[in-house]
Amino acid sequence: MGGLRSRIYMATEKAFDFVLQVYGACLRWILLHKATAMLLTGLIMVLTIYLFIAIPKGFIPSEDTGQLVAITEAPEGISFYSLVEHQKRVAAVVAEDPNIEAFMSSTGARGGVIGGNQGPLFMKLKPRSERQMSADEVVHSLRQELMGLPGMKVYLQNLPTLRIAGDSLRASTSSPSIVLIQTSFTDGRPFWRRG
Repeated sequence: MGGLRSRIYMATEKAFDFVLQVYGACLRWILLHKATAMLLTGLIMVLTIYLFIAIPKGFIPSEDTGQLVAITEAPEGISFYSLVEHQKRVAAVVAEDPNIEAFMSSTGARGGVIGGNQGPLFMKLKPRSERQMSADEVVHSLRQELMGLPGMKVYLQNLPTLRIAGDSLRASTSSPSIVLIQTSFTDGRPFWRRG
C-alpha cells in the first residue's frame, strides 16, 4: 500500500512541477514583453465583449431548425365546428406566408395534450436559402398578422433543437397521432399542404 501511495505522490508531484515550469516560463515571457502582453489582454477583452453580444443567450438558444409550431386557443365552450372555422382562418394566414413550405393543422382534444378548444399547427419552413427571413423573424411576422384574428389566440414557437421534458408544447411533428387528422371536416380535402 505504501508503494502505491508513493507512486501516486510522485506522479502528482511531477504534474505539479510541470505546471509550475510552464507558469514560470509564461511569466518570464510576459515580464520581458509587457507591451505585447497588454495588447493581447486588450484583444482578449474586446473579443470577450464581442462574443457576449454575438452569442445567443438563454437556456437553449433559438436556432433555425426549419420548423415552427403554434397552439391556437378559442374561447371555452366553443363548438367543434366553430373551432374548425376559426382554425381555418389561422391556416389561411399561414398558407399565404411565402416562407412556409407546408403546414398541418388540426383541432380538438387529443390525449390530454391539447384541450377541446385548442388546435396544433405545425409548419415546415422553406430551406433557408429559399427564404428571406429566419425562423424567429417568421414567428414575429406571423404573430403580427395573427393578432388581428377575432376569437382565436395563437401561441407561436420556433421549435428548440433540444426538447426538454415538461415543454408546454409536448406534441412533436414526428408523433404518429398527429398524422391521423389530415382532412377538414367540412369538405374532406387535405388542408395541411400548400395548393
